[in-house]
Amino acid sequence: MDLTVRATWDAQASVWVAESENVPGLITEAGDLEALMSKLRVMIPELLEANGALPPNVDELPFSLIVLTVPIALRRNGRLRPCPEEAPQGGRLLVRSAGEG
Repeated sequence: MDLTVRATWDAQASVWVAESENVPGLITEAGDLEALMSKLRVMIPELLEANGALPPNVDELPFSLIVLTVPIALRRNGRLRPCPEEAPQGGRLLVRSAGEG
């Protein structure tokens, strides 16, 4: 079972928002990525079970978290300029398995 969760930064609320097409009903938020991962580790199996989609005899349920962030700097006329202050630190696409530390 391929489970992929996308997390995007909500600058207005200052939280990471996670959702997935693979997990019916999944939408949650947290102030940082570690808290978001903790919530997802609990919510994903619960939602899959509630929707009758949890595979039988499963001891582990790995998933990928794709974290979309905005660039630290934007190019304008060949020059770098800072992003707005509300943008999170980062500037990369990170895919992280739930089993990784």
